[in-house]
Amino acid sequence: MYTGFILMFFGLTIVLSSLFGLIPTPIDTILIIIRIPFEEKVLHEGLEGYTEYTEKVKYRLIPKIW
Repeated sequence: MYTGFILMFFGLTIVLSSLFGLIPTPIDTILIIIRIPFEEKVLHEGLEGYTEYTEKVKYRLIPKIW
């Protein structure tokens, strides 16, 4: 989902031909990357079965990288 959001941010900037759109796109990307560990912690604590899920799915944002 997060990878889709990041691609959407960049894609919308290109589709709209907006140079101003390039300003918030990297900021949004950084905010998403910062958010992931906090969300993971909440999911581990509050969602039954999430720990088993994370053992099966190793990558969160970019397959084979992170």
